[in-house]
Amino acid sequence: MFELFYSTGCRIGEVAKLNRDDINFIGNSVIVYGKGDKEREVYFNVRYAIWLKRYLDEHDDGDSCLFDTERNPKRHPG
Repeated sequence: MFELFYSTGCRIGEVAKLNRDDINFIGNSVIVYGKGDKEREVYFNVRYAIWLKRYLDEHDDGDSCLFDTERNPKRHPG
């Protein structure tokens, strides 16, 4: 998660809302929803892509949320 902050400059609230479907491994990018639910695409480095693939392989629980957090355990559809 920290690598995502470092690589993209995302805010905590943006990362907490991420879904697995928001990730584009081909372009090494992710769609984040910021203030006012404005959508923007940010890019991550190759090192983060490797870590993220490992994380997803180990946490294949069928849930659409990328990270389970206490602040926002599930992202609402939309």
